[in-house]
Amino acid sequence: MILEKVTEQVECYRIKGKTRSLLFRNNRPQLKNLNSRKKVDWKLIEGELKDQKLLQNILTEIQSIIKAEETPSLIEYIRTKKSY
Repeated sequence: MILEKVTEQVECYRIKGKTRSLLFRNNRPQLKNLNSRKKVDWKLIEGELKDQKLLQNILTEIQSIIKAEETPSLIEYIRTKKSY
């Protein structure tokens, strides 16, 4: 997964396979800036995927990777915690 573009309103992720690639766009930065609790809107911009279940699985996996990147791990928390 490659993060291709980030603006104040959208971000784009490209998923590459052997013969195809898919480009997804979402409005997560805009919702984050507005402190909105709305659901992130994902759109397939490039490529074609007819299997809706596979599409949903890909989006779920992308979201879990994003969440893992934004959530500091316990080890990082312990390292940064001040000791008294």
